[in-house]
Amino acid sequence: MSPNPRLSPYLSSSHQNPFAGVKSPLAPPPDPFSTSFTESTVSAVSSYIEEKPYPHLSRYDSVYAAAVFEMDGLVVTTLQDTIAYPVYGKREIRLRKGAHFGPEDPLFHPQPFNPVVGHLALIPLPSTNPSHPHAIAWAEPTPEQFQVLQIFDSDQPSTALGVYDSSFVNKLLAAVGRLVGHTNTLRRQLPERFADFNGDPYLTRYIHELKWLASRLRSPSLRDRAFHSVKLFQRTYLELVARLHWVAYYSHEVRRVPLQPKKAIGGVVGAIVRIPYWLIRPQMEVITSTIVNKLVKPSSSEDVLKARTHGFALSMEDPAPSSPAIFTGFLSVKSLDQYKAMATSLRRMVSTHLYEPSPPQAPMASTLSTSRNPSSGTVRQEKSYLQPRKQKKGKSVNSSKETKASKYMPPEGSRNKFAVVTSPIMPLPLRNWQLAADEVGKTFNPNEHDHPLGYFLPDPKMIANAGLSSERTITRNKWIANWLRLRDVLIFRLTSELVSDLTPVKWKSILGLGYFSYKSNQASKDKAAIEKVLEDTLGEMKASNNIKIDRLGDLPVRWDGKDLDVDTADVAVLRRVLWELMEISFRYELVVLDKHVFKGTTEHEGRIPYVLGSIQHFKGSLEPSLSSDNNGFTDSHLDNRRSALAALLRVMDDWGGQGELPVTLRTDSALRVRLESDSDIQAVEFDEIEYSTVLHYIRVFCLFFERPPALPHQL
Repeated sequence: MSPNPRLSPYLSSSHQNPFAGVKSPLAPPPDPFSTSFTESTVSAVSSYIEEKPYPHLSRYDSVYAAAVFEMDGLVVTTLQDTIAYPVYGKREIRLRKGAHFGPEDPLFHPQPFNPVVGHLALIPLPSTNPSHPHAIAWAEPTPEQFQVLQIFDSDQPSTALGVYDSSFVNKLLAAVGRLVGHTNTLRRQLPERFADFNGDPYLTRYIHELKWLASRLRSPSLRDRAFHSVKLFQRTYLELVARLHWVAYYSHEVRRVPLQPKKAIGGVVGAIVRIPYWLIRPQMEVITSTIVNKLVKPSSSEDVLKARTHGFALSMEDPAPSSPAIFTGFLSVKSLDQYKAMATSLRRMVSTHLYEPSPPQAPMASTLSTSRNPSSGTVRQEKSYLQPRKQKKGKSVNSSKETKASKYMPPEGSRNKFAVVTSPIMPLPLRNWQLAADEVGKTFNPNEHDHPLGYFLPDPKMIANAGLSSERTITRNKWIANWLRLRDVLIFRLTSELVSDLTPVKWKSILGLGYFSYKSNQASKDKAAIEKVLEDTLGEMKASNNIKIDRLGDLPVRWDGKDLDVDTADVAVLRRVLWELMEISFRYELVVLDKHVFKGTTEHEGRIPYVLGSIQHFKGSLEPSLSSDNNGFTDSHLDNRRSALAALLRVMDDWGGQGELPVTLRTDSALRVRLESDSDIQAVEFDEIEYSTVLHYIRVFCLFFERPPALPHQL
């Protein structure tokens, strides 16, 4: 390639490469909103970050240059003679094969440098070396590694649900374990730079997201969702690696050096933060201090990636069918919109599809409302939870004879759903949680609430209550048996777009399938409706056609990996079954309530990992661990209970409107300071804070959903 006469001032015969020992460069799209390119912009690209930062602090002159005539700019770099064509101007970003976003993806390619997300420049460069410390982060899971699970039958798979084999998943989890150890080392070595570790929005988000994704990898899901869970896990892991090193070695340098005027950024920022860079300069500007040894032709992003990684290949093809655009617009060093769109789109592919009730402003007379599911982007019709409940024959909620006192009190003789169910198989309530529930229940009149939320899973209290009389013990046991047969199906339903609340009557019908007759016309209609619910869920799971819902009672019952005869099972085993059911319901309802009262602007796909990941004993999962050394709210150690309550309060800190915490529980209150900072807090003080927190939670839940919430219980 012959030199362009206009570029002759940039050329020179020799120059030493100051980054000879560095494995990759920084790269550089310009700000497309700049019309003249008189302001220099710098862009970082993947670099394997070593623990010892680079010692160079002087300005670096260039060795190579590429002319980009369409933008009248010159790309200069200190490193290699392979320069990517700059990513600039109006772009349309969409998901490509392999779950990446093409040339605009900072995981693999040069992007405009923005100090707010400066760590994206430090994402480790892909390697084809299997012994690389981050090799698992670029490993592509194979179809053979996806193991379809046996849910209904013992001899053959009956649905398309599965998980990746344990050897692959364990490698991912082991990499995170090593990274957590490295994190702790950095925090000890550089305490002043990690002083606000929990306040860093990226560090905490990545850690909570990895907890949540780890639980997703261990839970049965469809192949496509499992694949995208792996890819999001790998991406989050690599971004956490980069963020740790940004905080440890780079961000403090950026903060202490003035980056104005902007023209100096390109020439200085690479030296100050010790990141190799590519710089875009105005082509017509004579820069006497810059020496260019060789003029090269810009290459495609995939060719440059392959050259810089010694053979790592990345397909730029679209999947079939092609994915829609997630971002259309101009790229800018000032905007992070494209990165937010990437993160959101991937989370939606693996995230829990939360229940979508109608907005409170919907007309009371309407039985159907249009609701948008943010996870799918589709508009669907769903039953409004604002639909008035049907009145029982011969009874009127608003009877003219009703006294003023009874209007605010539960009807005499009605079952108080806040109260304890004294059954041998019912887990014990937590003292302060039950006291708070009793307080709310004193004045909660179910007949004053015309449209209560149904239940997403069977109510454990309903099941336990059914066995209080000896003649109904058979019914209770049949319900438990069917719950265990359908457990995986119904938990899968929580994470699908089919999720909806069901009334206790419908849950009784589901749990009675295969056992009880449906003689009346209404009972037959109810049976058909709940069979449709299960058929749709099984269809979503791609279940085999040989599953007969009406023969559900013939299928084996399993619990904790073993066959179980519910009729002869030990009471402690049945209590454990209901404890798990209650815990899953509590966690899911917490996430649903958080969606309604969250006052921030974060898309809720990003809140789910935070809520499930920030409360430590949740371990990012809706399903509790049956063997854990930390049981959170129910733990015997006060310090573990304190940590769990503090985490719940941090979730509730983000609630606004009628969900806002009272003054006595906010971050600057005396009680809260004691809870957060003093590990020697006395039990009486803890009881006061726990009671007040739970009381607020129950009141807010009842305000929005017009029924008692599921609460954690003690085994």
